[in-house]
Amino acid sequence: MNDLGISAELQAFLRKHKWHNAQIVALKTDASQRQYYRLSQNERSVILMDARRSAVGETKRFQRIASHLFAQDLSAPQIYGADHDLRALLVEDLGDDLLSGFWAKGAQSAYPIYQKAVDMLLAVQASDPPAFLAQPDAQDLAVMITPAFEFYKGSARVEANQSALLAALTDLLAAALQSAPVLALRDCHAENLLYLPARRGAACVGILDFQDAFQSHPAYDLMSLLQDVRRDIPASMEAGLIAYFVAQAGLEARAFQRAYAVLGVQRNLRILGVFARLALQENKANYLVHMPRVWRYIQRNLRAPGLQGLKALIDAEFPSPANLNWTV
Repeated sequence: MNDLGISAELQAFLRKHKWHNAQIVALKTDASQRQYYRLSQNERSVILMDARRSAVGETKRFQRIASHLFAQDLSAPQIYGADHDLRALLVEDLGDDLLSGFWAKGAQSAYPIYQKAVDMLLAVQASDPPAFLAQPDAQDLAVMITPAFEFYKGSARVEANQSALLAALTDLLAAALQSAPVLALRDCHAENLLYLPARRGAACVGILDFQDAFQSHPAYDLMSLLQDVRRDIPASMEAGLIAYFVAQAGLEARAFQRAYAVLGVQRNLRILGVFARLALQENKANYLVHMPRVWRYIQRNLRAPGLQGLKALIDAEFPSPANLNWTV
């Protein structure tokens, strides 16, 4: 265990829960500060979530949100052990059958599994969101794109241009956020969802990495799923699953699609900035390869009716990734 950086504190945690003699394998990390390990013994396995480098309270939030999802008969990982002071969890191992794996045979193969993921989102949104979750308003969401100003654009910045862009985005978000808020998992994409064919209904899609969930518009998680920054999802597939979601949820299509587009601009601008920061400050240049795709999603969203003014401001403020030279 020590070869993998398992501290004495974590070893004591594992001993308490009788997993200290397990075989342990480090799993691939994500963009967060968390580290995950798979522990195996006696033909059983669990996942150790080491969040010691993450924000205080993250593991407690994970457990509370998981409890809410369990109550809806959804497949969040069961919690087998928790030490919130240490920021460590032992959770159910849901396997490795990520939705990302279904892209090996192309979009046609992935579509049915993504429709099941949409059914899962509909089930998540069928009940009121937990009251303890934050509900960012339009201004809060607009300010979240600040990393794009700070890290994505390398040239001199004009404060007035940024203020105008933030004001325009805030107004559009305020107009879009008229629906009753739902639980938004927030980081809903193919690396955080698993196919569990032995489970029925919406439970056949396992859910990971939801500790940053908040309350938001019903379009937020669907947009996060269908505008996946790590893979190209055809516009036709995106449109088909949006239509399916809208029909199943009984929503008004035009208002939903407008909210989807505005939230898509907001989220993807933030991602541009976050990926630039990861590359420049943490030497994670692998995130740069995704930037052209993120930019294409932004431009796709800006083609929605009523977003022409925002498009002009964004195009004036931010260059295409193709026109930036990165030195990492």
